[in-house]
Amino acid sequence: MDGDQPEKYGHVFASIQTLNNRLGALQLTSGYYDFIIIDEVHHIAATSYRPVLNHFTSQILLGLTATPERMDGEDILKDFSGRIAAEIRLPEALNRKLLCPFQYFGITDSIDLSNVTWQNGRYLPSELSNIFYSKRQKNK
Repeated sequence: MDGDQPEKYGHVFASIQTLNNRLGALQLTSGYYDFIIIDEVHHIAATSYRPVLNHFTSQILLGLTATPERMDGEDILKDFSGRIAAEIRLPEALNRKLLCPFQYFGITDSIDLSNVTWQNGRYLPSELSNIFYSKRQKNK
């Protein structure tokens, strides 16, 4: 939808937030779509997905994700009758040359963020500044 209102709804590509914001205004029956694809489906356990999933009852619901295991242990297969249609793990995808090799680095620090306020999907910048500034002052 990308901020634009579609003229037809035969094929809609939209974020879950956009769909949730417009769900009430959409005059589409619950069975309007035969096929729904959800990318990044590991987020399906979030409550923000429920209104869309409760509204539409497609014949086929396909979820795509590269990270099916959630850190909170939530089961993402509930909406898919416990089935995985196809699965390929990272080492196999690399070996089959479906992905390019990559490098990543993990960096650790001793900053404790457990008492920092998490608001609107991020830490409060003022609290982060206080923590990092006081840490820097102690190390001088």
